Amino acid sequence: MGITARLVATMLGLPLVTRPVDRHAVLDMASWLAAEPARASAIPASWSVTSDSLAAAVAATVAGDLLLVKSIPPPLSQGAAAAPSLEALAA
Repeated sequence: MGITARLVATMLGLPLVTRPVDRHAVLDMASWLAAEPARASAIPASWSVTSDSLAAAVAATVAGDLLLVKSIPPPLSQGAAAAPSLEALAA
């Protein structure tokens, strides 16, 4: 998750933060959980925990909205050039 967080922050030109304080930022989840041992210990160490469930927990913590974006294959009639860029989706 940390590598992906750094990549997304760089691609979108957003700050990488260690706690959920800024709406327009990318959260470094590992750093946040390391600083919040009580919160980290409440997360089961099992495959039932997904990045989506962690995102939902962060949204609940800050009483924020949550938008989950999932990748899907493009329609067969369109090529990759027709797919929107990450920047366009984030705008």
